[in-house]
Amino acid sequence: MVYAVVPLVIASSAHSCTVSGAGSRIVNYCLTKELSGKFVGIQQIRMLDYFHKREGYSSGLGLPGAVDKLTVQPYTFPVLDYSTNINGGNPDKPLELGTLIFAGDSDLLRKQGTIAGLGAGAKGRYINGEGKYFDFSANGTYARSLDYDLGMAQHSLSVCSKNNVDQNWFVDICVTSARTKKEFTDVESQTAILSFARLFETQGYSYNQASVGFKRSFEHSFTQSLLVFGLDTIHQNGIFSAVSLIIGETIPETLATKFRIDANIGTMIFERNLSLAFSYSEARNGKILGFSQEEATTYFSIEYAFNPKFTLSLGYSNTNSNIDYFDRSEPNFGIQFSPIEF
Repeated sequence: MVYAVVPLVIASSAHSCTVSGAGSRIVNYCLTKELSGKFVGIQQIRMLDYFHKREGYSSGLGLPGAVDKLTVQPYTFPVLDYSTNINGGNPDKPLELGTLIFAGDSDLLRKQGTIAGLGAGAKGRYINGEGKYFDFSANGTYARSLDYDLGMAQHSLSVCSKNNVDQNWFVDICVTSARTKKEFTDVESQTAILSFARLFETQGYSYNQASVGFKRSFEHSFTQSLLVFGLDTIHQNGIFSAVSLIIGETIPETLATKFRIDANIGTMIFERNLSLAFSYSEARNGKILGFSQEEATTYFSIEYAFNPKFTLSLGYSNTNSNIDYFDRSEPNFGIQFSPIEF
């Protein structure tokens, strides 16, 4: 790679690489391609050198200096959100199965409203070889309802081993764990995924990461294997898109994911991050007292960073089940505050 260094000339095309939602791997690839052989500023050369070193390539572009092998960033953040089910309660309607009708306990009905609280966590990276590193994060939140004497707690943990094995080929191994505890429910889940990814450039001047993965999901009452396909793209116009398809194995007499499609778009509007998300999923093969259960869920959301300190999110989720009791149509909105880093 050849870079012509001219201090006062900046390759503006590189700005499209650092778009909202894009991961560090594809951003580094995009920057490398965009700046190679062009007249660029010294600051951009230093930036690209830093990005290479952060991806585990110790020599970077050959500039002096090194990055720390281990970096850890603790943080805290306020929580202000709207929950459609603060207590993990039941829908306010009877469960009808054929000619059978079950009335729920009024004390166990779901409650909804605004919640507020505090979260804290840490994230970091450990570089363990050339083109190899671990990304890790852990966080937890506790929030209480502003309308009821109710609280809910959440925590999550993730560790990913990312490895460049040959040119633009990568092998990643990730494990996650999450738990949400409410008054009536305590839901835990874990996942493990082995994925293979390749970076490539298209003639339309876009930069892509295609991946295929084998995922194992460990839920409270069942374990499921899934195939995961993904395509992330940084477009020349500064838009980032990500599309994924998940196909799950059939679990006998258990409501589990049959397939799921996710699509995300990230860009800048008035120099602020804008993100759009859409998903559609179907779950099948459930059984309740001998009656079949199937459902389809559609979700979309929009997030906009009004200023560097907070992002407003608006969304809507609709679940259509063959058993009316499980039908849901819910708005989603909240304010996400930028973390306070230490």
